[in-house]
Amino acid sequence: MTASDPAHHRAACARHVRRRARQRGVVIRGDGIVRLEAAIERLRPAFETPDRHRFWLTVKRPGRRMRVLYDTRLHCLVTVWRLRNGGL
Repeated sequence: MTASDPAHHRAACARHVRRRARQRGVVIRGDGIVRLEAAIERLRPAFETPDRHRFWLTVKRPGRRMRVLYDTRLHCLVTVWRLRNGGL
């Protein structure tokens, strides 16, 4: 796996998401990240535009909301924020 390999970038993004989630108080495990990425990928035709490849999405999970940055070229989450009372 080289630095230019998409799999390398996806792995780096996964580590970054786990680290940021922990730092920002977002409760999400590795399998939750995979399920969330799969759900976002299914919804991709609803928000994707040809001129962009990164999208901020608000995700509602039971009891909490979060804001995620999703990369459509890599098919993965890039970072995550917990939302409180309608804002960051």
